[in-house]
Amino acid sequence: ALRSTGLRKNDPRLQELTDNLKAEHVKAGGAEGISHETQKLTREQFR
Repeated sequence: ALRSTGLRKNDPRLQELTDNLKAEHVKAGGAEGISHETQKLTREQFR
């Protein structure tokens, strides 16, 4: 989905989002086999 918008995964404009996703992944226990990029978030976690 990112490529269709012209963004790449390493685009610096996405750094804050990536950092927040990683933090939520750790809070949730960082389950093995689940990437911070594919985890499911509640509406509150997403904010």
